[in-house]
Amino acid sequence: MNKQTQNKVVYNLKDLELNKEEREMLKSVECGEWKTVANFDQELKFAQEAAKNSLCKDARIMSSTEL
Repeated sequence: MNKQTQNKVVYNLKDLELNKEEREMLKSVECGEWKTVANFDQELKFAQEAAKNSLCKDARIMSSTEL
């Protein structure tokens, strides 16, 4: 399940139904095969901004189809 911690929802990945690719990726992460990028804060900001823009675009598309 999930738990709320200071405005963040933390999920137990073991409870999610993952497809084969997702299971392989999770196993890879858990085995320590992934490394943090040197410019983590910059990359995080970039990803957050991309997600935010994507959600805004979705909202515009939905509102234009409702006209």
